Amino acid sequence: MKKLYWFIIGIIFLILILIIFGSKEKEPPSQNQMDKWAQALETHTLQIAQGWSEPVVLEVSDGNWGDSITVSPDGNTIYFMWYPGDLLTDQVLSGQPKDPYEYNADIYKSEKPFKTKQKDNRYYFVENPWSAAGPMVDSEGNIFYFSNRFGGVDDQYDNDIYKNSERLAFNNNDNHENPHYCKTLDELWMTTSEDKEILVLKNAMANGFDGVPQLAPPPINVLNSKSTMPWLSDDCNTLYFVTTRFDPEKWRLAIVKSERLGENQWSEPELVISGAKLSVGEVTLTKDEKQLFFEQVLERQKEDGTKEYTTQFYYIEKLQ
Repeated sequence: MKKLYWFIIGIIFLILILIIFGSKEKEPPSQNQMDKWAQALETHTLQIAQGWSEPVVLEVSDGNWGDSITVSPDGNTIYFMWYPGDLLTDQVLSGQPKDPYEYNADIYKSEKPFKTKQKDNRYYFVENPWSAAGPMVDSEGNIFYFSNRFGGVDDQYDNDIYKNSERLAFNNNDNHENPHYCKTLDELWMTTSEDKEILVLKNAMANGFDGVPQLAPPPINVLNSKSTMPWLSDDCNTLYFVTTRFDPEKWRLAIVKSERLGENQWSEPELVISGAKLSVGEVTLTKDEKQLFFEQVLERQKEDGTKEYTTQFYYIEKLQ
């Protein structure tokens, strides 16, 4: 009987403890990492050309660094590189990039309505210490991207362009980045190191992706301005790319559009999207060219007075 008595007392005591602690005000749920960027989203306004909708925010952006966004031809999937933290400060502005094993940037994908992400577990995307970026998926499901996986002259940071898991033959000890393959004219477009100039490899597949990429002609490349991140329509006659030419200080990137006029001839680029404060980039469109996806760099000041950066994904729709 005594054992039963103390057992009942113990149960009552436990219930009282649960009631007391359960009555305390619960801690508020932790804020989404993106919430702290709300003010930056309001102040980093975008200028959009006529004929396009207001930008739609993709919720998959989570306050970490998302980059190299590309959309599948049908518009149902986006692919991007994701880095846990501030890539700009950690890898670019620091002057001391992190060890490749700490870099930890992988390719992710997100399905419409682009609220959640899943790691793309193809081995050549997640193989440490290498990092891949700039994934571009063609209408046949092939994926072109650039990676430092092969090594090259410095064994770590020489970026080469790949198709699926194959390092393409034209790569040498120069950096090649941001590929876009256009099947209709068999052209592989890309950029040089540090996104300075746009290159074109013609008769690409016919020659086994071997040969020497040539500089795209003016007005695609112009003196004292960067040109980068090319995207071409299915007929290869419309080119969207990113450039600094419209910024008086020649550092802020904007998205532009140009039309092919003939052999090595292109129209003067027209401004499509620009940011009031910082750069926009990584332009990519659906096959029907009705939706344009891109990213914007955001900046905010921390409590200690230093600045931090992130990116935000958007899309706009063509108005008809």
